[in-house]
Amino acid sequence: MVSGINSLILDWSKLVLPLLLASIFIKKYNRKPIALYFYAIIFIVLFFNLMIFTGISRNSAIIPGAASLFFIIKIFPHKKKETFALVSILILFVTISLTIFKNTYLGTNETYTFSTFTSYLESYFVGPKNLGYAYKAKELYANNFNLNTFFNDVFANAPMISGFFDLENRTSTLYNITVYNGGLSRDAIIPTIGQGLFYTGYTLSILPELLIVWLMTKCDQKYTEATDIITAFFMSYFAVRFGFNFSQNFSIFSGFVFSSVVPLYILLYLNRKTRITLKRKDIK
Repeated sequence: MVSGINSLILDWSKLVLPLLLASIFIKKYNRKPIALYFYAIIFIVLFFNLMIFTGISRNSAIIPGAASLFFIIKIFPHKKKETFALVSILILFVTISLTIFKNTYLGTNETYTFSTFTSYLESYFVGPKNLGYAYKAKELYANNFNLNTFFNDVFANAPMISGFFDLENRTSTLYNITVYNGGLSRDAIIPTIGQGLFYTGYTLSILPELLIVWLMTKCDQKYTEATDIITAFFMSYFAVRFGFNFSQNFSIFSGFVFSSVVPLYILLYLNRKTRITLKRKDIK
């Protein structure tokens, strides 16, 4: 685990460095497909995406790990079962290790009763309790929402310009005030559909989530059609990241878009003429 450095630089490094290093062995594998190169690529990609991360969130291992799985399968479609088994075991190991670390060294003392387990699932799968809080927040604070609130939601997590926006005038703030009965805590995550209640009303509250799902499908399509490792690598990560947004919200999504998607799409555009093409027989 790495801490104390800029998380944005770390996130970019985790995407760019393994791609640069893995490309060396992908070239070698294209010339001579031996097992050594296969395992070298797996080691490089998983080392950066499973062993280096900020914080102690299990999502910081699960999301990059899942993206790595799809990327490696794209390169080695004939080794799907072997890749899936190996990467899944490593993701599970890191996830369990983080859980033990949180309980043992950080004193979180998580007790996994049925109640805490269902509460955990609520936060990840937008359960009725979370939706109830969002509905209540809409009922109580509809008059507090305005266009500035929307722009704060969208741009308050954007690098370099976030300082121009009010972190307290956001739908997530209204949601947290509701959850904590006016308390100062701000760690509860309003679901995307909850933000949709404020943005587009009750009937069309699903629209922000549908937008994210649509973007996920577009990235997945580009991943499927990719014939170069750069596109395959980034699209696998974007598709997984967008797909996981059901447990987050539109504000977190927009922050990811501004901090990662936009600059990396620019990188894709600038490097489209210097692609490392995968062997046709390895693309199915």
